[in-house]
Amino acid sequence: MLLISDGKNTGISGTFPIPYAILPTIRFFESGRRIWTTPVLIFLEVMLMLGLLFLLITTPEPTGFTAFSIGFPSLLIALKFVVQKKVDMKRSQIIIVGVAPVIIWVEHILLCTTLALSAMWANQMLGIPLLGSSFFSIITTMACVCAIWPFLNLAYQRRQSADL
Repeated sequence: MLLISDGKNTGISGTFPIPYAILPTIRFFESGRRIWTTPVLIFLEVMLMLGLLFLLITTPEPTGFTAFSIGFPSLLIALKFVVQKKVDMKRSQIIIVGVAPVIIWVEHILLCTTLALSAMWANQMLGIPLLGSSFFSIITTMACVCAIWPFLNLAYQRRQSADL
């Protein structure tokens, strides 16, 4: 993820420059609050990841609680977006000032991992192979793509600029 500035605000984005560099105005997470909320999100994601791994390993009978497992990472995603302060920047004023701290990258990977694990659990709960043909396997695939997307943007930006 990259640290983005317009001279007034600093934001963090894993989706810049591709595809959002085509928009005239872009909304980013404000870097201060994003960094401040990350440890709490990491704690929640690690707990959820451990719970999902436990479910995948022990394969218990589905219950109302375990059936909502796909909802838990969705709630974390919603929580992540709700607590963030957003800043709007004009594309013409955006300057990439650096790479986001490692803790931001870790949190992003953990969130994508919990989403993928919950979709795999949903498959297992339904009697479908972990990566069998189902809607939940699409979620697993999308979570993996989302996990690597910021790395692709970073690689692209590094090719464009030797400063990063």
